[in-house]
Order: sequence, then structure tokens, then C-alpha cells
Amino acid sequence: MRKIVYLAVLLVLLLGTVPALAQAPNQPVDLTKLLPPPVTAPAGGAPATFGGGRTLSVLDDFNRADGPIGPNWTVHNGGCNVVSNTATCGSSGRATFNGAPGDGNVAEIDVACVSTALDYQGLLLDYGAGATNLFLKVQNQSEGQLLFSHAACYTGNNGTGFGLGFFALSSFFATAHMKATRVGNDVTIEFTNIDGGAQPPQTYVCSGAPAPEGTGIGILGYTGLDRVDNFGGPAVSLGSLHLNKAKMNWAPAARPGMYKIIWSGRIHDQDDQPAAGAMVYGDYYYPGGTVHPKSGLTDSLGRVKFPVKESLLGQYTFCLTNITKAGYAYDPGMNEVPECMSVFVGPP
Repeated sequence: MRKIVYLAVLLVLLLGTVPALAQAPNQPVDLTKLLPPPVTAPAGGAPATFGGGRTLSVLDDFNRADGPIGPNWTVHNGGCNVVSNTATCGSSGRATFNGAPGDGNVAEIDVACVSTALDYQGLLLDYGAGATNLFLKVQNQSEGQLLFSHAACYTGNNGTGFGLGFFALSSFFATAHMKATRVGNDVTIEFTNIDGGAQPPQTYVCSGAPAPEGTGIGILGYTGLDRVDNFGGPAVSLGSLHLNKAKMNWAPAARPGMYKIIWSGRIHDQDDQPAAGAMVYGDYYYPGGTVHPKSGLTDSLGRVKFPVKESLLGQYTFCLTNITKAGYAYDPGMNEVPECMSVFVGPP
């Protein structure tokens, strides 16, 4: 009888534990911890479409020619490039924005999934030495779908987790506005304007963040396939930049049948002082209608020039399209000369 009672009690205990075991959630596995990223530069892909939802000051909209992310950024790992007026990091890349305002505890960005391959993009907070900075990502691990499916609260470069660690999103999405905010040891990740407002916002809180390592903020990525746009930080009062002087001329080149055309300009700030280290963008319109983009940095006196050598005769037009510099915004209304200038090239 004693054995029968013992067995009955044991059976009840076992049966009572079965439902609990069956309901235990499966912890997701971060495949980027198992598979090294391809050692490639950030690549192209389908153009990204983003929504709005920004609440901070946009520090970089990436509206410039394709290529390296530019002098306003410091790339710490891998590579971060501008692609189709957006940005992307590959080869486990990290980059911080030079001279970002604030204490490093808030940043935001638009994210877009444009590839079905394993990839992540996201935000850096509290960057200093690059070891215990906050590494906050959204990841496409959706088995061939064009959707972000997971996110993570890590440190370093896809390193140790804290709080929720690596977790599945409550619903998958292709585009969203991502904002990360640290208050004390809690980090809140907010996804808003999901799929252009088709889905409700998602909010996640990761507690137990390590002490701030520094004040840098930036972006990150894995394979350089998905995209980010409109990188923002704390709202600041921006200075303004404008075109102070410009001229355009031509002359025969040393090689017979070739001509040298030069547009040169001078960039000033809101106090009408030369703006050194500003990135200037523009387009050359050649005879026949072809367009050739140009970009370059101003020198210590705010000067920049764009020379070209061509054999075509006819009218060349150069149009200034944008001026960027950390802490400043281009104000075309302040230009003291026209944005577009032309010169007719013909035999001397």
C-alpha cells in the first residue's frame, strides 16, 4: 500500500509539472553569434523607403553621393557607407558621429530591411573606448523574409547582452523609426511609424546597463545590406551655412582639344565667417544634358573648387545642391550669389 501511495503522489507531481514545461518559452538564438559576417564593404540593394516620426535633431540625412560615410563620422570597425542617400554598415561595422551633442544617452534613426539575408543595423550609445558601449540592434533573422524579426541589447560590438539580451519582436516589420534612450541603468528601445503606420508602436526596456563608457553616439551594422537614414541626436540650435562667393571659368588644357572648366566657391556661416571643413555638393550639367555629381571639403578659408577636363564644346552649368557640417544646416536663402552658374566653352 505504501508503494502505491508513493507512486500516485509521484505521478501527480509529474503531471503537474508537464504543462509548465510545455509552456516554457524557447530562448531565441542569435545567428550572428554563430556565423561570422562576410568580409565585404557595405553593398547596394533595393532603394530603401522610410517613414517619419523623428523627434530629435537630425545630425545626418546621408543625402550625398555614394561612398564612404564621410568626415563627420569616425569608423571604428568594418565599413560604413552612403548608398542611395541612406547609410549602411558591414563587416560588423561601427561608426560614431563626430561632435554629437548631448551626453551619449539618446539617439535615433530610421531603419529599413531591404534584403532577405541575415543582417542587423542599429544604434550605439555611450561610446568611449568601444568595449562596454551600448550596442542596440534590430535584426533580420526571419528565414528568407524581407522583415526584421529580432532585436538585442548588447555591449561592445555585438558582444555581451544585458536586460532582454537577444529577443524576438512582438511582430515583424520592414521599416520603422528606432529610438534608444538611456535613463539610469534602463535602456528603452522604441519602434514607431512601423511599416508607415500600418502597425502599432513597439517598446522594449532593457535593465542593468553598464556604467556609461563615454558620450559618443552612432550606428552599426553586420553585412551592409539593410539601411538606416536620418540619424539624430539631442535637439540643438544649429548654425547655418551659405554660399558667399562663386565663379566659373574655362581655359584650354595642355592637351590639344581638351578644356579645363572650374567652378569655385566660398562658404560662410551665419556670422559671415569662413566655414572650414564643410562638405559641399553640386552637379555639373554638360553639353548634351549629362549630369556629373561633385563633392569636396572647404579649406581653412571656406574655399572649395571643382575642376573638370573635357573635350565637349558648349555650355557647362554647375549647380550647388547641398552643404553639410556637424552642427550646421545649409540655408539657401542666405546665398549671396546664385546656386547655378554657366560658362560657354568654345575655341579661343
